[in-house]
Amino acid sequence: PAGTQSVLVSLANTFIQVAINGFGAKAVAGVAVANRVDGFIFVVMNAIGLSVMTFTGQNIGAGKPDRVRRGLYTGVAMVVGMALALGWLVLGFAPSIVSLFNDDPYVSAYTIRMMRFILPFYFLFGVNDVIGGFLRGRGKSLVPMIVSLVFMTGFRLLWIWLVTPVWSSIDVVFMAYPISWVLTFVVLFVYLLKTYGLRSDRQEEKTLDPL
Repeated sequence: PAGTQSVLVSLANTFIQVAINGFGAKAVAGVAVANRVDGFIFVVMNAIGLSVMTFTGQNIGAGKPDRVRRGLYTGVAMVVGMALALGWLVLGFAPSIVSLFNDDPYVSAYTIRMMRFILPFYFLFGVNDVIGGFLRGRGKSLVPMIVSLVFMTGFRLLWIWLVTPVWSSIDVVFMAYPISWVLTFVVLFVYLLKTYGLRSDRQEEKTLDPL
C-alpha cells in the first residue's frame, strides 16, 4: 500500500506539473528549483515518519502502549518543529538560497512564490507522514493509502481539471498542495481520534497483543 500511495501521489503531481507548464519556461524552471529546495525538507519529514512506523511496530510487539503513544506525540512534535524551523529559515534567506540554483530574476520570482505557498504549511505534510507511519506500524496501511488516494491524488486532479481553468493563475495551482494537506490531516486526525484517541493504556494494551 505504501508503494501504491507513492505512485498515485506522483501521478497527481505530474498533472500539476502539466498545468505549470502552461505558464511558460520561466515558471517551469522556477518550480524545478523550488522542488529541489523542498526536497531537503521532505527528506527530514519522511525520515521521521518512517522512524515512527518502525518504533510503533516494535513497541506493539513488546506490548508497551505508553511508548506507542509517546512515539506518535514525539514524532508529531519533531516534524512540526523541524518543518516550521526549516521552512521559515528557507523563506528568510530565500533570495540567497535560490541564487545558488539560478540567477534569472524571473525564475527566482516563481521559485520564491511557490515556496511562500507551501512552506508555511509544510508541517501538515510532516504530521500526515507521522500519522501514516503510526497507522502502518499498527498494521493499518490501507487507511493512509486510501486517504492519500482521495485527497493527495483525487482532490489535486479535480483541482487542476475544474478550478485552474476558471482561475488561470499559477497561485491557484500552488494552492492544491496546502489544501490537500489540510484535508488529508483532518481525515487522518478524525480517524486516529475515533480509533485510538479515547482508549486508556489498559484498553490499548489489549489491542497490542502480537498473538
